Amino acid sequence: MRSSTVEGQRYSGTGLACGAGRRMMKQVALPIQASDTREKKLDRRWKDLDESLEELQQLLGGKAG
Repeated sequence: MRSSTVEGQRYSGTGLACGAGRRMMKQVALPIQASDTREKKLDRRWKDLDESLEELQQLLGGKAG
């Protein structure tokens, strides 16, 4: 069992041993950050999310979409 923290919330469970799982945990934080961002930085936040989704798709061998 491992414990993880996402945006200040603590979660327990099996560890994320694969790169895809770790990438998805990072993606969880991106929309949260975007919702709590000034309007002038929103474009950058959504661009970060888009890039992260592309990286996940590449990590999964193009099978994610």
